[in-house]
Amino acid sequence: MNIPEFSVKRKITTLMLVLILSAIGILSFFNLGLDMLPDLEFPVVAVVTSYEGVASEEIESGITKLVEEAVGLVKHIKKVTSFSIEGMSVVMIEFEWGTNLDFAAQDVRDRLSMIEEYLPKDADKPIVVKYNPSDTPILIYAVTGFGSDTLNLRTYLDDEIKPRLEGEEGVANVFLSGGKTREINILIDGERLKGYNLSLSQISQVLRYENINISGGHIKEGYREYLLRTPGEYRSIEEIKNTVIGIYNGAPVYLKDIAEVKDTFKEVRSFARVDGKDCVVLGIMRQSGANIVRVSERVERKLKSLKSIMPADVEFAELMNFGTVAKRMVKMTALDVLVGGIITVILLLVLLRSFLPTFVVGLSIPFSVFVTFAGIYAAGYTLNITTMTGLGLGIGMLVSNAIIVMENIFRYMEEGKETDISASAGTNEVMAAILASTLTTVIVFLPAIFVTGITARLIRPIAITVTVSLLASFIAAITLVPMVSSVLFKGKGETLKMAEEKEFGKIKKLYSKSLSYALNHKILFIVPSLVLFVLSMWSLRFVGKEFFPSMDTPMQLFSLRMPVGTTLEDTEYTMSVMEKAFKEPELIHIATTGGVSEGGKTDVAFGG
Repeated sequence: MNIPEFSVKRKITTLMLVLILSAIGILSFFNLGLDMLPDLEFPVVAVVTSYEGVASEEIESGITKLVEEAVGLVKHIKKVTSFSIEGMSVVMIEFEWGTNLDFAAQDVRDRLSMIEEYLPKDADKPIVVKYNPSDTPILIYAVTGFGSDTLNLRTYLDDEIKPRLEGEEGVANVFLSGGKTREINILIDGERLKGYNLSLSQISQVLRYENINISGGHIKEGYREYLLRTPGEYRSIEEIKNTVIGIYNGAPVYLKDIAEVKDTFKEVRSFARVDGKDCVVLGIMRQSGANIVRVSERVERKLKSLKSIMPADVEFAELMNFGTVAKRMVKMTALDVLVGGIITVILLLVLLRSFLPTFVVGLSIPFSVFVTFAGIYAAGYTLNITTMTGLGLGIGMLVSNAIIVMENIFRYMEEGKETDISASAGTNEVMAAILASTLTTVIVFLPAIFVTGITARLIRPIAITVTVSLLASFIAAITLVPMVSSVLFKGKGETLKMAEEKEFGKIKKLYSKSLSYALNHKILFIVPSLVLFVLSMWSLRFVGKEFFPSMDTPMQLFSLRMPVGTTLEDTEYTMSVMEKAFKEPELIHIATTGGVSEGGKTDVAFGG
């Protein structure tokens, strides 16, 4: 018993199998992540080393050059670039496409461990960071409040809002930037320092040792065990002032005797502003593979629920929401797929001039789509532009197998054979042919398995989506179509034959004459075809090329680099003029961020 015959004779079993596969596909759809693009991993690793308070020349000679020489011995490196600014060294390492980035990053760490003893002792340990576009924030807010006191605002966000948002499902990290940061300044009087025979290194060492928590081991009491610790971190300014830093003439010397202790903020070297007000920028990072739309919606709901406990003047201005962008883009792509399916069904109805055959053929579309969702989920992909594009490519081909099977079933029924025999025999006769045609289409996408690098990240989801959808349409054509046909077309063979002769009789005669003419005048058709092919290949040189198509996002970014030596105040004034110039009714928010780097160079981002 072959598959079509089994489907006709075991209708209930076939129906249950189809429903099970459809249910799995529907469940997979609701568990699929939603994103704009597939998970891309560029072969770039950055080595970041911080050394606060040191000029760029010393950073370059003492850190950057050493790191460049060390990582230059790692295999598969394509290019190494670096830049040194005040207090920071960044070395960018670009590897060849296809390199395993996890192993490459580990090789970089191994090389850095060999030069750690040669780096400045006060410098932080080099950090190796892999570049991944999915690590960009999905939500960006500009937060204002506390009467433009960004020091208290940032403290409030860090203590009250950030922990609550990080507790939401799918949120990986919440970062804050801009605004003033708390800092305790100790202003030492040099004359008093000499008078007490003390040095700066002594004071620094005492403060470092006094501001730590120490473990005290554990104590056993009966069946219980208690952990001990000695809390020693400073909790107030008074504790810092009353720190004993030495002994002079048998009496203790306190820090307040030789220095002034101030609870203030770090030197302002950057600014962040929204709609002309000082602000703090809050960004939301999602976990890898999390549904970008669901995460953004959870964060928005959480912020709305926190409104009741926030100070009245604290406001969140949404600058960017990639969840909304992803939802709109995937929605538009899904709408295109849906419209394509509807047009296909309408075209079938126009050609077949009968509802029942159109209904039977149209059933293969949702079944194939549901199975494709299961395939996407099993492959670990998300619903994004690439997978939806693959589904859109497959929609037009999903019904071709069903149409061929349906046409052959009609032919058997027109010959007067029983419906069940027509459904099984008609499907079995063309099963090998439609399998061959399906595989010839699938084989076009098969080489994508061997593609490496970022191309593989973009092409493989399309290839897998098209392959699964076509194989699902083949399964539907040899199971679902004959089973449904054997139920709906009982006793309608003569009616179908009359309808076909009435609707397609003239078309058949016209096609027969056209085909005969083409076969008798081959040159008239072969030569123009070759000319058109050559012209089409030649015209490819005029087609533009780009890595990604342009995407419409509700945010425009501008970058401004001020002349060397420009102060932060002058930069802020320039940006205030730009804000007024760009102020239009269509803009919801205008946000600016900028800072002064080494040598007075300033980078400013402007968005709306």
